[in-house]
Amino acid sequence: MPAKKIINQRTCLVTRQKLNKNQLIRLVKINDCLIIDKEQNKQGRGYYISKQPNILEIPNLAKILSNRTKTKNNDKIIEQLKEIIK
Repeated sequence: MPAKKIINQRTCLVTRQKLNKNQLIRLVKINDCLIIDKEQNKQGRGYYISKQPNILEIPNLAKILSNRTKTKNNDKIIEQLKEIIK
């Protein structure tokens, strides 16, 4: 009997939905700054955000990121997310 393949699931930081890891974008907190981790292998506290386009329509997205990650000035990250999610 073949072994079952484990599907890693993570929780979206904004929507709190459990999704497969390949459906999420990983953000890493390094020195109170958020960085997008495309390879998903950087060291640091990792957060996941859904790749769904409607995530960018959520009001106060920057405020949600700031509160839940305890970082400031996330406008640059949101602009980078817009480019990736398109």
